[in-house]
Amino acid sequence: MEGDYTFTGKYNGIVHLDYLPCMNYAMFHNHYESFDSCELQNNDDFDWNHVKLTIGGDLIQTSEVLIEAIPKKQRLEVKDIHIAPDVSKLVTLTERVDTFFYLNVWIEGEEAMRKEYPISLMAYDQWPGASVVPELLASFVTPNHPILSRISVNASKFMQKWTGDSAMDEYQTQDPNRVRMQVAAIYEALRSEAIVYVTPPASFEE
Repeated sequence: MEGDYTFTGKYNGIVHLDYLPCMNYAMFHNHYESFDSCELQNNDDFDWNHVKLTIGGDLIQTSEVLIEAIPKKQRLEVKDIHIAPDVSKLVTLTERVDTFFYLNVWIEGEEAMRKEYPISLMAYDQWPGASVVPELLASFVTPNHPILSRISVNASKFMQKWTGDSAMDEYQTQDPNRVRMQVAAIYEALRSEAIVYVTPPASFEE
């Protein structure tokens, strides 16, 4: 999401903010920034000195950056400021929450602008969709999940029952038929968990 916001008050300026509309734990864990860019434009006939930008919110950590000066009629790209969720709250979400963060601009100790921006915080198991860093789908692969140990043990039991050998030795045997048996054993172990197929809604990829 992006847009320009014009100051109203003593100072004549514009803030341009570009950021991702949503955030989830997978994005935070993989160090993806919701913040893309922020620019401040000084439209006054005098320099702005001692400028401070602050971002925060009920579910957003406070982030602050200090700028010594923005010359008159100049635009400055602001760096080292972040839209970071409160991780202790983010990781507990089970459903998407629509919230907001605020952006404050202070000039010489005086509040020049305050604007609220919408953002969605998603549950830890929700994918943000194909339009927002789609490669994060790989983050939901969890090879060390405890349930996989149970699947592996049960698959070994099927191998013991069918072949007399419980080893899950994959391609080491150089026997394609044994590989097929292992695939079948894993399938049966999964099927014994009574997993059902769920059709995602039409909006899934969004």
